[in-house]
Amino acid sequence: MYNFRDVECFGKQLPRRRMFWEREKDAHNSLVSDAITRDKFEYILSNFQDHSVDEAMVPYYGRHGCKQYIHGKPIRYGYKLWTGTTRLGYVIWFDPYQGASIEKTSDFGVGATVVLNYANVLQERWPNTAFHLYFDNYFTSVPLL
Repeated sequence: MYNFRDVECFGKQLPRRRMFWEREKDAHNSLVSDAITRDKFEYILSNFQDHSVDEAMVPYYGRHGCKQYIHGKPIRYGYKLWTGTTRLGYVIWFDPYQGASIEKTSDFGVGATVVLNYANVLQERWPNTAFHLYFDNYFTSVPLL
């Protein structure tokens, strides 16, 4: 998604995208404001279906067989979850990590399987909607792409 923060427009840097429609000379951009209204632009941006797939740790320091340890993370001990979130950061899907041997149900690998599982959940919940999925290099593989 295009980030309108710190956009340079005709030699002017604008820290907020709403400034394109302001009437002051130092911020107004007639090219943008004449092409589309601010409210219509905000409405279009609000309907993008961007989702992120990542891992999360739920801190837990007691004894349990499912507890994970990840060296170098801020939360080292706890339960590892695969999460699917909206662009606003709301978690709408999570799946507890159950070990690489259990999770590898396809030839794509553990990370790609998580992405495919989340994509299936999104398609079941909203069948006629297109989505953009974002994930880091842990989940990326050539067969998945």
